[in-house]
Amino acid sequence: MSRQTNDSQTVKNYLSGNKEANQLIDKYIQTAFSRWQHKFGFETDDIISDVRFKIFVSLKNGDFRSDAKLETYINRIVNHTCIDMKRYTKKFTSNEIFDILPTHLFNPEKETELKQVARLVFRVLRQLPRECITMWRMHLYQNMNYSEIGKTMGKSEGNIRRRIWACRETAKEFRGKILKKDKHLEN
Repeated sequence: MSRQTNDSQTVKNYLSGNKEANQLIDKYIQTAFSRWQHKFGFETDDIISDVRFKIFVSLKNGDFRSDAKLETYINRIVNHTCIDMKRYTKKFTSNEIFDILPTHLFNPEKETELKQVARLVFRVLRQLPRECITMWRMHLYQNMNYSEIGKTMGKSEGNIRRRIWACRETAKEFRGKILKKDKHLEN
């Protein structure tokens, strides 16, 4: 049996829930990620979760064409995800999460819950355009109204209202996808 046939069968088995195929793909992920693991000073579970989801969606959509080895294809997804994360963390530090969260969320008795919320917020925010984060910071942290934000950004008040609304809707969509993905991966 050729490598292409083996890889195609592995993908088919993986998508049908085959345990051995899942373990093989997980092995490919872990091998590729092992080169990156030391570069991340925070929990790597989110990155692995994102990689697994991207691979699942990609394979389900038929994006893998067998012109390269499956292991190479997975390695590429891992590398791109890690590169994106490194670029993003340079632009957006975890301290900024707390800048835009309303202060009423902080309660020492609920530290674990706050960490979970902060991780979810971080995962959502890293997918949003930088403009959304900038506008939210102005609105929530600097207490600027839409008109003031518009003057600062050179846009009309109505435009800022629409953009903030669109950012909120996009964030809700990303949040739903993340929660759905995490639920899917737990099964």
